[in-house]
Amino acid sequence: MELRGRHRGLADRARQHRTGGRDPRRARREGQCSDAAPQRTHATELPGGAAPPTADALLGRIYQETKGKGNSPDQEAFTTIGDLLRGSYPPAELTTALYRAAAKIPGVVMVDDAVDAAGRSGIAVARLDERSGLREEWIFDRQTLAFLGERSVQVQGESGEQGLIKPGTVVFTSAITTRTVVDRIKEIPAG
Repeated sequence: MELRGRHRGLADRARQHRTGGRDPRRARREGQCSDAAPQRTHATELPGGAAPPTADALLGRIYQETKGKGNSPDQEAFTTIGDLLRGSYPPAELTTALYRAAAKIPGVVMVDDAVDAAGRSGIAVARLDERSGLREEWIFDRQTLAFLGERSVQVQGESGEQGLIKPGTVVFTSAITTRTVVDRIKEIPAG
């Protein structure tokens, strides 16, 4: 399975508040970036336009940085990659490397039919957390592979307070209905 990144290099947008809305890479080169803030604030940033790491190198780094966290190293790596993809807008090449890294994690599978919070059906990349019995799913449009949202489904055992969460229960769901890029933090898109 291959999911191709479709996004442009916009990971730096979260730091634009330090550069007056200018491209952070350019502001750094021109010495106009605040010294008070670190140069790299997110794992998806590529310094100086560097080539993205290979999936193996990226996965190794994720395992190293998340060591001792979460229910298991594999589940924490899967969750971390999901957090990076959801919480940032990495360059297309890095997005592709993140998907390829996720595909290398033991237990990652395709789900043929998953529904996001808006009721849209798609395919999902998923992993079962063996400790909790919860399957975490990243849902994509079948045709375009655009990211639609996420859901978590209880698939094994009974969980929650006094075992009240039965297998098949969707315990979390989300949907991305609009996604846009703006030039500055707090800017509201036109239209």
